[in-house]
Amino acid sequence: MSAFYSFCRGLLYIPVKLVFPVKIVGKENIPLPEKVITVSNHLSWVDIALVAINVKGFRHIIAKKELTKNKVFAKLMEWAGAISVDRGKADLGSVRKVMHALKNNESITIFPEGTRNKKDENLQEVKAGAAMFALKGDAEVVPIMILHKQRVFRRNYLYVGKPFSLKEFGAGRLDSHAVECASQKIESEMKNAREYLEDYVYNHREKEIRLAEKAAKKRLKAYRKQARRAEKNLKIYFKNNPL
Repeated sequence: MSAFYSFCRGLLYIPVKLVFPVKIVGKENIPLPEKVITVSNHLSWVDIALVAINVKGFRHIIAKKELTKNKVFAKLMEWAGAISVDRGKADLGSVRKVMHALKNNESITIFPEGTRNKKDENLQEVKAGAAMFALKGDAEVVPIMILHKQRVFRRNYLYVGKPFSLKEFGAGRLDSHAVECASQKIESEMKNAREYLEDYVYNHREKEIRLAEKAAKKRLKAYRKQARRAEKNLKIYFKNNPL
């Protein structure tokens, strides 16, 4: 893990948690696999901090090259492990850095819409970069969905989905068609994540899920009790009826 990334995360943890309180949906999917590509929607500049603070683990953040115009900020980004990408052309140097990270079993975070969504909160078209990295780097993908533009001192919602694979698209030759199909799957999974989060929040599923989990634990406890009783009865039977 980048020591500076860890330092920044620790420094920002309390302020971000206080100013932008977040309810994490899908906690059972954290921590993430060792090597994974997290893909998140992008509604404001706060998204980067929310994902980094609330989803444990070090990941190289893919950032637009415009952020490196300030030399001091560019150096801080480098120390934190961020990889800047020139969105206007084929940036082979940045691609090599991403692939090197994945080869070393390190994770990355990318906002596949390519830019912030300034019009509304619907998911924009997903660009091909995330799919290409996942296919070439043999990495699973985890969808992360932020429900709405961040609200100061009010509850925000962030959903962490289950990892999924794109191996079905990498079996043959990795061409533009395979990458396009893989991108469509990423977009579909992100839309599914948004639908799940909207249903969870707007239909008040939190209480329903909590009650279901409580009932499942109660059933498991009863099953274990029955199993112990059956084991005890078997021991008594064999003791009284030796073979």
